Amino acid sequence: MPGVELFSADLSGHAFGPHTHDAFAIGVVVSGAQRFRYRGGNHVADRSNLIFMNPDELHTGSAASDERWCYRFVHIEPAVLGELLGEGSASPWFADALVHAPRQAEAMRGVIARLWQAPDALTAAGELSSLLGAISRRHARGLPAPERGLSRSRFAPVLEHIEAYLEQPQSLDTLAACVGLSRFHFVRAFGQTFHVPPHRYLQARRLARARQMLRDGRGVAEVAAAVGLCDQSHLNRWFLRLYGTTPSRYQQQVRPSRGVTKTLS
Repeated sequence: MPGVELFSADLSGHAFGPHTHDAFAIGVVVSGAQRFRYRGGNHVADRSNLIFMNPDELHTGSAASDERWCYRFVHIEPAVLGELLGEGSASPWFADALVHAPRQAEAMRGVIARLWQAPDALTAAGELSSLLGAISRRHARGLPAPERGLSRSRFAPVLEHIEAYLEQPQSLDTLAACVGLSRFHFVRAFGQTFHVPPHRYLQARRLARARQMLRDGRGVAEVAAAVGLCDQSHLNRWFLRLYGTTPSRYQQQVRPSRGVTKTLS
């Protein structure tokens, strides 16, 4: 089932740096509690919560208690979620990062556990459709809330430039000129709108591109060069920091099967 990835993490002492996913991330805590920063706010999730993260939104993650931190997520591409909801290529938007829903959280844990054992994509699609469809219809809120600072559409030329030249060093003057702002006004306005400074956003996008290339089967050294990192060890360090696993291990887990992808950390 292309476009769906399962992520399972059992961690102690690891903190994820700011990163993004190209897909919706919908998940639950299995044990302990999770602290994360998302869309400018700080959140703490426990077993009673559903966690929602929209595509391309920077976020962090770390344990929020001394108890062992374990969680499960489904990463689902927007078009696939739209298909599950019967809306073609349309997809929802989750305004709330955290929802108190103990029964649905427990159901979500059960569904993800069964997905890990699903014998084929048909079985997986049935499990996903029944639960994620109900969760999305209940908790999706339509368009994103207005941003503080400049509108995101104002920064579209900046984001397009970053994506087009991701493998190259980025000039602050060039990025600021894309939106007609001075250097310091640009940095301040970008941070207000995206909740991270430009260099953090750039790093997150490079790692998101690296993740996609690894899924496509590209070699680790080739990926490092293609996303503008100086060498393979640099990619290893950043990938581990942002995703909790190494590029090689990630690629080994996502490449063997054409069905639902499963990723351990």
